[in-house]
Amino acid sequence: MGKLFREQRNYHQDYSAERITELVYRHVRNALKSQPKQILLEGFPRTMKQALEFQKHFGEIDQVIFLRVNAEHCKQRAMTKNLKVKLTEVTDFYDQMTTQLEPVYQYFTALQKLTEMKANKTPKQILEYTLEKCF
Repeated sequence: MGKLFREQRNYHQDYSAERITELVYRHVRNALKSQPKQILLEGFPRTMKQALEFQKHFGEIDQVIFLRVNAEHCKQRAMTKNLKVKLTEVTDFYDQMTTQLEPVYQYFTALQKLTEMKANKTPKQILEYTLEKCF
């Protein structure tokens, strides 16, 4: 999925929330044909609309793992990766995502389907934890 989105950006195609949701649905449908019981989505859903639409089409979401990241960590990662962005842009993006994700966080917390993990772990540790928790 990440590769597909990067390719879209490279060709300056529509990158709207609706388009992302449509792409996720299409790929999930294809994945479920070959592996009907298990699928892992990273970075989705990010909005309540996406969560509810996904569940309408594919059924209940079993587990959500929320990686808790603080703004300072995001700034450090941007500097470490030598990204050519202003630190105010990183902070603004962080604030926007936090606001956008809050209803999703609250929804899955209320359903007791959300597990929170600090994102200060290595990618390998996060993957291992995710696989242990979900499968």
